Amino acid sequence: MMSDHIRWVSDGRRFEWVMPRRRWFQIWPIVRHVWVIWTGFHVANHNSVWRKMGAIPTGYDEWVLYGTWNNLDCDPSTVPDPLPKGGA
Repeated sequence: MMSDHIRWVSDGRRFEWVMPRRRWFQIWPIVRHVWVIWTGFHVANHNSVWRKMGAIPTGYDEWVLYGTWNNLDCDPSTVPDPLPKGGA
């Protein structure tokens, strides 16, 4: 079973996702966490509207929120491979 960080790196590499630039106020942990909670509610509402219309969310929004919460502001392709040789 993969840890959340390993899954975050793996998904970022597989889908070639890149974290957006961090805003100046996101350097402080408390502010960053409140922002993620606030934005998470908006993402959930946005995704529910699209699901009602038959669309499937990509998961990128949740991936960015997880990376922001955990201060993972780098490009996943620059992170050393967390999986041992031969896969999981």
